[in-house]
Amino acid sequence: MRDARGGRPCQRRASRNTCARARSSSRRSSGTHSAIVPTKSKKRPNASRPVAEKETQRWLDVVTHTCERFAELAPQTRCWFQLDREADSWPVLHHLEATPHWFTVRASCDRRLKLSKPGKPKYLRKKLARARRMGELHVDVAGGHGRQAREARLVLRATTVQLELRDPWSKKCRPLSVQAVWVHECGTTPLGEKPLDWMLFTNHAVDSLDDALLVVRGYCQRWRIEDFHKTWKSGVCDVESTQLRARSHVIKWATLLAAVATRVERLKHLAREAPDAPASVELSDAEIQATILLKREYKKRTETIPDSMPTIAQATYWIAQLGGYTGKSSGGPPGSVTIGRGLRDVLVAARLLANLGIAKKKR
Repeated sequence: MRDARGGRPCQRRASRNTCARARSSSRRSSGTHSAIVPTKSKKRPNASRPVAEKETQRWLDVVTHTCERFAELAPQTRCWFQLDREADSWPVLHHLEATPHWFTVRASCDRRLKLSKPGKPKYLRKKLARARRMGELHVDVAGGHGRQAREARLVLRATTVQLELRDPWSKKCRPLSVQAVWVHECGTTPLGEKPLDWMLFTNHAVDSLDDALLVVRGYCQRWRIEDFHKTWKSGVCDVESTQLRARSHVIKWATLLAAVATRVERLKHLAREAPDAPASVELSDAEIQATILLKREYKKRTETIPDSMPTIAQATYWIAQLGGYTGKSSGGPPGSVTIGRGLRDVLVAARLLANLGIAKKKR
């Protein structure tokens, strides 16, 4: 790339986006509640740096900001943080424990337990292997790179443990009591693939199978943020390709595109999970009318586009077709890229229709 001002090469600024996404108990996305876009730089090894200089601080900032926003706008709401293996560190775990909310964090390694003695360490996985089997859970696993689509049979075990968390900076031991839930795939792993294996830490009570299932199903919802990140970072929004140089400008642009990615993902999942709902659950009257008019312009000779209210699945299908979706030959249902492309044309046409409607009213 070259700088348009002087023709000299310009370097893209690498960044790491950390954000908090909220979903309701009905599994509907309600938006991005906190986003931090720090710029990466070369630093010393993690063990020789305080927490404030690590990527860990970004996790702490997002958790703090999210708690503050909910305390201000929805004080009656108790959040349940779902975090992946990057959050498995003593500062994040202790910070989450200090909040009034629930959390579930996936373990990044086989943690030592506080019961360990010098020369005789005790580890979490062995303790859970001896815990009683609470039950089973069947989860639909989507196909992907190196992964076959299947219904995985998961075995659940859980127990209360006290982790031996050590601060490599101060060399201090900071123990923490949590509920540990071990989910392991059994009997359904395709040949050549690794079985699903999750070690989850939570502060939610796990006294029964229903409690364990609640923890696991909650963590399954975390996969949605991976879809959001793909759409936001490298998919239809492609925020990582920005050539903006000022950090404040990058943050503003990334925040705007986060809202776009949220809506694209919401349309995609509504079309798959509630296909018979009316399109008005997500689209405005002007957007629905714009979708119908644009579809009529590019429809096949044998197609008939009625004036009646389409379902959300039908409207999303038409929007995706405007964005280049070709149906079954595309390899599956409409995805975020084609929905995002089509939505651009729909929004332009919808704004025009809305303005024309306002002009008629003024007359």
